[in-house]
Amino acid sequence: MVDGGVEVEDATRRTRLATERTYLAWWRSGLTALAVGLAAGKLVPELSAGASWPYELLGAGYSLLGIAFIFYGIAGSTRSRLPYGWASGRRSTRESRQA
Repeated sequence: MVDGGVEVEDATRRTRLATERTYLAWWRSGLTALAVGLAAGKLVPELSAGASWPYELLGAGYSLLGIAFIFYGIAGSTRSRLPYGWASGRRSTRESRQA
């Protein structure tokens, strides 16, 4: 569509890709927190002399944080796809009209 000499295009696809990148960042952060939790809870106590329970507690906290990040990423990704029919791979009505 042309509006006053400037081509106007639908931003649905670009918005969908930006949303996917955002939720992939949440998943990536969750996996990183799980790795830090594993390192803090298992590796650091073996390398240090002294009480290991503070490191195990820290590792458990990071692991829970990682699980929460991943859950948020999955839930948000699913929730953002439903209004447009993206979860089933169908095109939205706006995308169908342009094809």
